[in-house]
Amino acid sequence: MLARVFAVVAMAILLGMAVAPAASAAETKTGDSVTVPAGQTVQGDLHIAGQDVTVGGTINGDLLGFARKITISGTVNGSVIAAADEVDISGVVTNSVRVAARTVTVSGSVGGDLVVAVDSATITSTGEVRGDVLVGSGDLTVAGLVGGDIRGSVGDLVIDSRVGKDVRVSADSISLTGKGRIGGDLRYSSGKAAVTASGGRVSGQTVRTSQYWFAGGPDIWSAFTSHIARTLLMLVTGLFLVLLIPRATIAAADAIRIQLLASALAGLLSFIIWPLLAVIFAVIIIGIPIALVGTVLLLCFAYLSQVFVGLAIGRVILPGSWKAGSRGFNILAMVIGVILIGLIRMIPAPVVSPLVALIVAILGVGGILTALRNAHSPVPG
Repeated sequence: MLARVFAVVAMAILLGMAVAPAASAAETKTGDSVTVPAGQTVQGDLHIAGQDVTVGGTINGDLLGFARKITISGTVNGSVIAAADEVDISGVVTNSVRVAARTVTVSGSVGGDLVVAVDSATITSTGEVRGDVLVGSGDLTVAGLVGGDIRGSVGDLVIDSRVGKDVRVSADSISLTGKGRIGGDLRYSSGKAAVTASGGRVSGQTVRTSQYWFAGGPDIWSAFTSHIARTLLMLVTGLFLVLLIPRATIAAADAIRIQLLASALAGLLSFIIWPLLAVIFAVIIIGIPIALVGTVLLLCFAYLSQVFVGLAIGRVILPGSWKAGSRGFNILAMVIGVILIGLIRMIPAPVVSPLVALIVAILGVGGILTALRNAHSPVPG
């Protein structure tokens, strides 16, 4: 879950970066149902926001999409950067595709890399990715051709076609069917041994780098998305927050600690209400920056939540007689809390890690919002 959040944050930041410099030159389309019909050609970049987006024509530039569902059955002579619930690519994208979504299906052609943060991604038997497939989270099924590597942190990985180079992943499970072919090495970390059906073949070495999926991965990308690496990254992030903005960080943690129910309610409502507001803003041209910035902030807060919740836990555990206002006290409290959350998430049960991550995200976002409300509330008397 946290890997997905981090990847989505990165994707949202890429969206914002893409909008800023090109807003004046790119064409923008918004609405509940937005279509580039077959036979129509858009010269230059296209920014689209709406409920259902369909590209059946040709875009001679990059496509930037923010929608519930994005369907590309035409041609994008550039790259695709999208945030959506569903993304379906049955046409041609000549460059790379970077997507944050619930589901992604590629039954067409992607000329560059496919970078996804998803619940599930499928490259069908008619699909092709000529570059690498980089996965930040979720299940991956490969029934079409992949020209480069497959790398990242995945749930269940099924390879039912040819992968041109290496597969380097941390995964819950790996299955190589009778039609599965890996042109390079298979290097993986998992709690389960990879299953290779009769006829499946790995041309290079097969190396299981770790018995435990949470201990890291066989390369930088998959190790970065492992639990231990994410916990270490969160400790470093927490250290910077406590040192650079101690008052704001402690205020959010104390809101969680003292106003637990209020923080939980505020966080839950933010995750329910903001997506609806973002869609409303997105269908208004002048509201697209608000939708993007708001989404970036919400996801950044969710990503940083483990720091604030960890600090709150640590401040509860450590003796109250200690100097609670000192930086040393709060650094120690943050370290204790973040490590405790990380250890709980390492419990090898299917629902534990995502459930804990969800609770932490809700409490963390709610704590920040509650602290902001407290800071702007009039002082009694």
